[in-house]
Amino acid sequence: MTLPSIFYQAYAIRALGFTVDEVGSLTFINISAIALGNLTGLPLVYRYRDRRVTIWKTFTSLNLLSWSLSGFTDIAGVKPLFPLSIGVAQYTGSIGGLAYSDTIADVVSRDESIRLFSRVNMFTTTTALIGLVLSIIIFHAINNVKLAYRICYAISLLAALISIGFLASLWETSKKPPQRIGPWLMASKFKSVMNAYAPRNYVSFMLLFTFSVNLPSALWNYYLINVFHGDETWISLGNVSSTLASILGNYVVSRIHYRMKPRRVMILAVLPISSLPLVYLFSPTLSLQILFNIYSGFSWAFFNNMSNIYNLYLVGMDDRIYFLTMLGIANNVSASIASKTGSFIASMGLEYMKLVFIASSCLRLSSFFYAVKRVRDL
Repeated sequence: MTLPSIFYQAYAIRALGFTVDEVGSLTFINISAIALGNLTGLPLVYRYRDRRVTIWKTFTSLNLLSWSLSGFTDIAGVKPLFPLSIGVAQYTGSIGGLAYSDTIADVVSRDESIRLFSRVNMFTTTTALIGLVLSIIIFHAINNVKLAYRICYAISLLAALISIGFLASLWETSKKPPQRIGPWLMASKFKSVMNAYAPRNYVSFMLLFTFSVNLPSALWNYYLINVFHGDETWISLGNVSSTLASILGNYVVSRIHYRMKPRRVMILAVLPISSLPLVYLFSPTLSLQILFNIYSGFSWAFFNNMSNIYNLYLVGMDDRIYFLTMLGIANNVSASIASKTGSFIASMGLEYMKLVFIASSCLRLSSFFYAVKRVRDL
């Protein structure tokens, strides 16, 4: 789903004529749907935990189809259909991801996790790279923007159908007994998890970091298209550069994983990530955008690998799914509020838009200092 998820904002701007505030609302729906999926997905996964792979397959398939079909909204001419499609995609994807995480953490041991997940990330980013190269060819060869999007989303739909075929072949390898979960039990478990020092401070760190990262989340592509006067080729080449750097970062992690301490790597990675919004403002050309994305992709590869390890193994097996759900809800509520706040401020004018990027960098840096003091080792 590389192409739809990367181009959804640009598609909204170029094919559907969304304003910056409308892009902010779209991003809000995108992110908040994930929080809603986490909230409703927890009792569903537990109720049918003996069939969690089936839940994973079903909801992930719906996620793939919704993302792919969203790119044909301009044919229908119904503007609200696009945010609805994105909301459905993210809602179903979050439930599928919850079932996947609960399954995979039982299958993969903590000792093997860094090596295995970094290699998986290498494979997925390589696949994403292929899709991005195709998009560069398509947008470069076809002057009609809507037709180019149509072809990209058609390719995405074909890839989704193939992926669904692979998903259908999966089977359950580690079964857990089903359990009914009501709202009071969920609240009690959430409170129990958050009473512990390590999870409480890790969640607090992630909330601050997530808010700061998502403050300009509705603005990157809007700024690129309307201020830097870039186009879809810029977006594609930027993401190719970021993906290649991410592959390199994941390769480095997989090669020296036995030397890495997740806490140290994760916290140090926040430093280069903190500078990204400021660097972006001084990257008005295609060549500078490519360099910016190389820097971004390499930095995020280390943070993402280590935060994934924290998410899966910070708490015990019995509390894991509650922790993942609570973290997912909290992070995505924080992210959705941040994206809408950033787009609202940016709608006041260009100088305010720049201010959002600057504020994002400052808040990211503050999350680094918080993590140094409060985030504990695994």
